[in-house]
Amino acid sequence: MLDERLLELALQTSSESTLILDSKLSIVWSNLAAYEEPERIRGRSLDDFLSLVKPASDFYQPELGQQLLKKLTLLPFGEVRWRHAQLAPESGGGSVLLIRWHLLAEMPDRYILVNLHNHGRRRSDPGPAEQALRSQQIFMNQLVHELRTPLAIALGGLRRVGLQLKEAPEACGEYLDMTAQELRRMQRLIDHLTILSDIDAGSQRWRLKPVLFNSFLLQWYQRLPESSRNSVYVLLQGDAQLQHVSIDAEALELVLNNLVDNAVKYGDSDRGIVIRVMDSEHALKIYVADWGHGIDPALQDVVFDRFRRLEQHRDPSRADGAGLGLAVCRAVLGLMNGHISFVPAVQPELSGANTPSTVVKVHLPLLGLKAEVAPPPFDETVGQSQRGDEPGILVELSRYLDAAEAVP
Repeated sequence: MLDERLLELALQTSSESTLILDSKLSIVWSNLAAYEEPERIRGRSLDDFLSLVKPASDFYQPELGQQLLKKLTLLPFGEVRWRHAQLAPESGGGSVLLIRWHLLAEMPDRYILVNLHNHGRRRSDPGPAEQALRSQQIFMNQLVHELRTPLAIALGGLRRVGLQLKEAPEACGEYLDMTAQELRRMQRLIDHLTILSDIDAGSQRWRLKPVLFNSFLLQWYQRLPESSRNSVYVLLQGDAQLQHVSIDAEALELVLNNLVDNAVKYGDSDRGIVIRVMDSEHALKIYVADWGHGIDPALQDVVFDRFRRLEQHRDPSRADGAGLGLAVCRAVLGLMNGHISFVPAVQPELSGANTPSTVVKVHLPLLGLKAEVAPPPFDETVGQSQRGDEPGILVELSRYLDAAEAVP
């Protein structure tokens, strides 16, 4: 295959040591920069390679090797830097081995591409990792600027074509819907990458302001698309409607939109989504619950990593996201001194028919300022009807979350 030969030629001529590992972290391929006789190291473990082959062996330390292997198993991509084992950290040489890896998600089996780069630098100079990050941020900003306009034009054109093709064959409409869906997915990807790039670069695009949470929530709910709004029920308890929080409204709206989108995609449409808001002494807590596939507790930490998707829940017929939604949620909440997590499982006796499969918890610090006059109840303000299965789901959800809060 011509493409495969070109790829191998490009990798072989690279001056950077490159390895491909299988699911057991054994070497299945290497280029000449990694080892002069690649066939002799095939089948060997990465740990053996790092501990025996120079220059990697100059940097190898057993405890660091075990940490790297664990990260390679859990994370789809990343990088680590090892200082020379014989040089003190404060030495002027600053010799470093940079190890980068990336999961080859396009392959049917699990393979990992690993690059190793040895470099020395003066302490006052920015390292390759810092320079790469700056270049990446510049490129991302340029990419976003170039892509936004054609995407907007394409989406507008598709809407017009869709209106004019009411009499066209059904297949034509299906292709248009698919194209529009893919373009919207690209737009979300660009938006998420822009946000993460801005946060990495220390951008000041977000401004925190004191906001009455009930007013924010009402505006957010009314802006939801009708299809999502019909699936969402909001329950405010305690003095949540009176509380003020310091937030950037646009950023928090993005968080809630991402959480609702995930719940719609992976939840049970018949049961919908419940958002429960309650206050404690120092915090406002927002719970987003759905009754869908659920997430394995062992994966609940890694799903907040960038480009991490749960492959077992993906629908091949649907354009899924790029695995950035939860990473964006965690990043922007950090700017508001908040955080996000999954509610842990509680006692088996609470796992009844109405127990949610997934509950995400958003925690925001309170300002200690309450409204003097209580606003109208949320459900009356937005015309939100009572669920037909009350008190089942809402009562059991409240009981479940109260028990979860008590889990150490």
